[in-house]
Amino acid sequence: MERATYRRALLWLFGAALLCAIRGDAVAQVPQGTGKVIVLVELKGGADGLSIAIPYTSGVYYARRPTIGIGPNDVFPLGNGVGLHGELNQLKTQSWDEGRLAVIQQVGFPTPASTHEEAMKVWRYGRRDTSRGDGRGWIGRLTDQYFDSHFDVFGIGVARTDLFNTARAQVKPTLVEYLGNIGFSWDWSSSSDGEMRGDTAHVLAVSSSNPGGARSWTKDVLARMHGLEDGLWDINSDYTSNIGYPGSSIGYNLRDAAKLIQRSPNTQVIYVSMSGFDMHSDSRTRMRDRLSELDDSFSAFIRDLKAMGKWSTTAVLVFSEFGRSNFENATGGTEDGHGNNLLLFGGSVAGGVYGPTPGDAELQADTLAAAIDFRSVLKTIIQSHLGLDPNPIFLEPIPGDAILPLF
Repeated sequence: MERATYRRALLWLFGAALLCAIRGDAVAQVPQGTGKVIVLVELKGGADGLSIAIPYTSGVYYARRPTIGIGPNDVFPLGNGVGLHGELNQLKTQSWDEGRLAVIQQVGFPTPASTHEEAMKVWRYGRRDTSRGDGRGWIGRLTDQYFDSHFDVFGIGVARTDLFNTARAQVKPTLVEYLGNIGFSWDWSSSSDGEMRGDTAHVLAVSSSNPGGARSWTKDVLARMHGLEDGLWDINSDYTSNIGYPGSSIGYNLRDAAKLIQRSPNTQVIYVSMSGFDMHSDSRTRMRDRLSELDDSFSAFIRDLKAMGKWSTTAVLVFSEFGRSNFENATGGTEDGHGNNLLLFGGSVAGGVYGPTPGDAELQADTLAAAIDFRSVLKTIIQSHLGLDPNPIFLEPIPGDAILPLF
């Protein structure tokens, strides 16, 4: 007998009605705002935006990058002197050609960060001054302001960081390595009845008894844990799709994002990451390989969203903590930089090139400046896509604060 069937049969005998109530509390919340979904894809390490959205008409670009510059024949022209890297050909066909891919140029924050760690803290806190605040990241503040269940906000394949900290102990984003890697370990040393003993503990956790005191608190925590586990189990096992995903970490993570979008209707914020973008050497080849892997994964995800009818309600933001240097170094790589190019795609995105294309003067500098504050991008997504007020989330003054016409 399958695990889910076995458990449900056992719980029916011992009062499954209460479990259903707990699981309903964990999963069946009402979506907020528009009910739409944002998927945040972090490219860890400082991805080279000038190798993603390329100023291919600039002679200065090639003068500063004589061996790693992406040539005009290897880009898809987008207008404004910008071309998309040729390895993103599926993203171009499935999104740009439909008018649903936005390239947002020279995004950053006031004054460059000196380290990766500092830059990541700025992005996660949603503040340039990371020494202030209450320890919550902007997603934690968003959760506290608008969401009420553990299933509203998900982090997949990401470390537990201050980004997800909330002020409420009972409502926090759910962080998992993979949706399939869930559940409690039963007492397999008692091979004859280990699973039944585990299920019995599950029943006791959700029973109507009230032991009082510390035991009551423990019982409440266990009930929430088991309710969360059951909800995750159902989302993972009930997902149906004919789309094959690449066998890479980002492929697995985006497939899990698709499971949540299909089977967990109140999940509205999903955060995944892809590592390997801190390229101080051989960046032309390495960037090509990483973008090819990313493109295959995005292609599967887009096809899945379209097949399940969720393309129009899902947007995907692709970002990194900062860009790279305008110049190449002696080992065919780049150094840490500042301003960067972001990608945003989805069925309701107003495609196009946003922000100024770097000119000769900008490219002569060591790094790109920040023409658009990253919080303006996040505020736009929260307001125009999710339908929520972003102002309580970002309290620090934002230079050039504006809602962008991205939707």
